[in-house]
Amino acid sequence: MPNKSKIAVKIRKVKVFLGKLLVFLAQHISLTCLFIFCLTLIFGALLFYKYSILVQKIEFEPSELLQLKEKNYQNILKIWQEQEKKFIGTDSKERINPFKKPVPIIEEELESEKSEPEELTE
Repeated sequence: MPNKSKIAVKIRKVKVFLGKLLVFLAQHISLTCLFIFCLTLIFGALLFYKYSILVQKIEFEPSELLQLKEKNYQNILKIWQEQEKKFIGTDSKERINPFKKPVPIIEEELESEKSEPEELTE
């Protein structure tokens, strides 16, 4: 088992190395930016190759014909028909205009109109 002092010395050496590396990168900022730019281009090219070019090369060849079970097909068809009925039913509803001021309805006026129809007098 290594001594704690040996571990501390190794940690100190790593810190010194990282400090020198950061100073070097800061002094040569243009080379650092060029290196990071090249790394991102390579990474982007690899991603493009994996998700675009390789996908086009692979062809799907099913070993069996795709068949739906009749019971599952009927269930799906039933659900679609119910949804279509709901969709068609929404057109028949009358909608209120939310931008029009509401007219207050007084219950007394409504009751009097129902009980006694007004006669037209000239």
